[in-house]
Amino acid sequence: LDDVLDSAMTIPFLTDNKAVVLTSATFLSGEKAKEGEELALKRLDDYLSNPNPTTLLILIVMSEKLDSRKALVKKLTDFAVIENLGKAEKGDLFAEVRSKIQAAGLHMDANALQLFLTRVGDDPLTLKHELDKLLLYAMGMSKIDIETVKSVTIRNPEENIFLLVNAILEGNRQSVLRIYQDLRSASVDPIWMMGVIMNKFQEILEVQAYLRQKTSQEELMKIFGASKGRAYYMMKNARETDPNALFDSISRLEKLDFDIKSGRVDKALGVEMFLFRVVSE
Repeated sequence: LDDVLDSAMTIPFLTDNKAVVLTSATFLSGEKAKEGEELALKRLDDYLSNPNPTTLLILIVMSEKLDSRKALVKKLTDFAVIENLGKAEKGDLFAEVRSKIQAAGLHMDANALQLFLTRVGDDPLTLKHELDKLLLYAMGMSKIDIETVKSVTIRNPEENIFLLVNAILEGNRQSVLRIYQDLRSASVDPIWMMGVIMNKFQEILEVQAYLRQKTSQEELMKIFGASKGRAYYMMKNARETDPNALFDSISRLEKLDFDIKSGRVDKALGVEMFLFRVVSE
């Protein structure tokens, strides 16, 4: 929380505004504040009285409801936007995708739509990325069929990124380059890959912090909204990975992000060179 507040109070770099996300604001739920968290919560209370106008602060609470008895929750209720982001039902996703397909002047039969959602999954970021790519590919067509879906969409890029991160952690150069080429052949944006890889590294660091607090696998499942199998591998990666190596990789990715956006490095070549170097050391 201290790191989040430090970032929130810092002016954005090379942009007018920025977002800062705290992925586990459990102190807003019915759970008791953790030991030593009181000073940070007081800092948050002070920040909310005078927030940085250039920062969008997002607090994610993995809980069915907020604890309305807490002073911080009452304060947030007065001026914050509070959204219940329960996992979308399959029927909702069908309707949402069909609506966007129709808005683009296209038709997509039920079988093709079913295949699209099966391959892409229900992660909102991945869904948007793959749908935008599909609509761009189908420009000038009247109908999107099963063959079009197979040609354009990759089978859940998030799963391949998970495999890619594991291959990086294992130092398996052959697997890293093979998975990367699979993602590139499916037209996955290298910058999107880079962002997801960085998020995975940060997630491992976060799990390492929870493990130092003796957090159980069941508690991690609740905190991250993860399945039992995913929580197991999150703990395994956290225990087997050197945090200094993660910090070093994150620092390299941040520099690469700057170099790509400033036009110094081609994005595809930059990401490929990062992957090659990280598994060669």
